[in-house]
Amino acid sequence: MRRIKAFLRLIFGFSKTETNAFLVLLPLMLIVIVSEPVYQTYFMYNKPDNLSEQRVVDSIVAIWEKPKEIKTDSFKRSYHKRKVFLKPKARPQAKFDLNLADTTQLKSIYGIGTVIAKRIIAYRTNLGGFISDDQLYEIWGLDSTVVSRLADKSVIAPGFTPNKLAINRCSEQDLARHPYLRTKLARAIVNYRFQHGNFASIDDMKKIGIMEEKIFLRIKPYITLE
Repeated sequence: MRRIKAFLRLIFGFSKTETNAFLVLLPLMLIVIVSEPVYQTYFMYNKPDNLSEQRVVDSIVAIWEKPKEIKTDSFKRSYHKRKVFLKPKARPQAKFDLNLADTTQLKSIYGIGTVIAKRIIAYRTNLGGFISDDQLYEIWGLDSTVVSRLADKSVIAPGFTPNKLAINRCSEQDLARHPYLRTKLARAIVNYRFQHGNFASIDDMKKIGIMEEKIFLRIKPYITLE
């Protein structure tokens, strides 16, 4: 042992204390270096019978052999999971013109099918065009919930002018097609015109006995003298 210590001091230039420490650490280093191959060799020839124990052993060996790959795979799985939840933001849909909309645009509103869409267009045509969203409530079969959806998705162009009835020239049939007049009022207008001549102003319509004030206010935007 003295010869070994003298040899180490001569080769490495150790002091007496450093030489003693080196001789203590040297066996420990050899044990650490040899332990892994010995451990793997032992379990290679002495496989546990229990399947769960075998899985534990395989996991330990895998960690020794490929620690970096496991961390990388774990990161990739985590990244892909997060990626699944990244949904693109929905783009807001542009509103369509209520007075120009066709059946396809109207049917895009939940609750409006082909029949209702055609009914809306027919009512719009007879009316002369919508000047207010509230007029949608006048359409038979269109409930308030659907009206609200349609109003949210459509717009009435600013300055829109509806088609108007020339009250001094239209026949009874033409007048009767308008939703606010119908047959009874249309006949009364024609009779008044026959008895008193042409209307001098739109307000003269209030002189007709059966013309109620609320009906006059509704029909007024759709009336012209000529």
